[in-house]
Amino acid sequence: MDMSTKPKKNKKKRKPPERGEKKKKKVEKEKQKRKAKFKLSIPQLKKYGLENASREEIREVEKIREWAVKIHTVGKESNICIDGENMAFSTRKNYETKTIKVLTDIHLKTKKNIFAITQEDISNHIYETYSNNYTASAYIAALGYTQTVINRDETLFRVKPSLLIRNADDSAWTVKEDHQDRDWIRRAKDSTTKKATFEEIQKVKEEVMKSRYSQSHKEQLLKMIDLCAALGLRVSEAISMTYGDILEKGKSLHTQGKGGHHRHNSYSLPNHDDQARQILQDLYNSPDNTNPNKKIFEFRTEVKRDKDGNYIKGGEIMSDQAVQERIGRMIRTCADRAGVNDADKTFSMHSLRKYYAQSRVDYYKKFTLDELKQEVNEKLAENKRLRKEEKERVRKEKLAGKTKAQINERKYPNLEKKLETLRDRINWVEKPSKKNPEGIRRTKDWRDPQEKELIFFLVSLSIGHQRVESAPLHSNVYRSLC
Repeated sequence: MDMSTKPKKNKKKRKPPERGEKKKKKVEKEKQKRKAKFKLSIPQLKKYGLENASREEIREVEKIREWAVKIHTVGKESNICIDGENMAFSTRKNYETKTIKVLTDIHLKTKKNIFAITQEDISNHIYETYSNNYTASAYIAALGYTQTVINRDETLFRVKPSLLIRNADDSAWTVKEDHQDRDWIRRAKDSTTKKATFEEIQKVKEEVMKSRYSQSHKEQLLKMIDLCAALGLRVSEAISMTYGDILEKGKSLHTQGKGGHHRHNSYSLPNHDDQARQILQDLYNSPDNTNPNKKIFEFRTEVKRDKDGNYIKGGEIMSDQAVQERIGRMIRTCADRAGVNDADKTFSMHSLRKYYAQSRVDYYKKFTLDELKQEVNEKLAENKRLRKEEKERVRKEKLAGKTKAQINERKYPNLEKKLETLRDRINWVEKPSKKNPEGIRRTKDWRDPQEKELIFFLVSLSIGHQRVESAPLHSNVYRSLC
């Protein structure tokens, strides 16, 4: 026997998983995740003053929280949305968190279960607890979605809870009549997120560089700050951005935004977009640009080693949600250290979007009415071309036998309809309907959008808002025009 060769060890064959075992594990994992949402932790017990409560009392609180989780799980699995629009993951999560909070607070005050809680209980709680209309309206939206799921689903309840009421014309969820003395519309002045300035952004970047976070995370965050400030991206859009999204060698960008909506931004404004084009061109020419599907940002968990330098754990790619939470914590800490927060408004990644929106306003304010109309017409023509090209591409891919997932259709919004909606909002309080054939006019004579409204419209396109009325809320554009 040749002593130089070692005898082969009999390796034990790995037992293949039983049929359905993988699926069972996945189902169990999801079940544990849902359980963690409604189970009260020790800090939560202290927060709600339940550290000395009996097991039965705690279980009653957890029951109502569990109902909230069940409702929103059904909403997600059945893809129940509002007004036929897709809903982003972050919106669903936000609605679920707010619903759990409100139902928990009301149960602790009234000891009522979900079937006993009335519309009046909800209305009183929101009216008394949230003096800030901006915050209150967010809770109304969350509970309105919860009620929408309850109404549409036929599997959860025999007797359906009634948590919120509709307004007089049945167009939205609202509080009871005697609480409508307050203006519940969300307005820019009520926002707790500040609009960043160039100097504040630089201060925060300096604090990021000085911080003790991992070098890889710091470098990527600095790049992301520049990207969001120059391109007006949401954090979720920046995180999911791939090298294939950079078009025309860095002159424009394709973005899949909130609710699955796509947009195509051309960064062509003189002076305003110099940095945006430079960032996109640098990314396009980067040696990392090896695959169009490769993500630009790849955050990994921190690697931990023992005293001898041996690997213990870490280094895994973080999920998009984990990256978003990590970035949020880093920005909050560094903004606080930089001293850029105000008493009632704080700096966050969303502050960069407001900074970008304001730069758009400053640019368009110099335009005449005719120039603004021409700019809008160019945007409409480009949108029409993109939608036509995408429709043709999808048709060809279907004929080639490709699946829906392989085709990955880009859903570009119809900007002509958005402009029509803006015209309606200018001229009508309530459009003619079966209930009210004449409608309620806002203007005596029909008029088209003027300078202020057209700037409003153009900025909403740049920042990717699908609802026409939400642009001033997020960018303070309306206030800056007054």
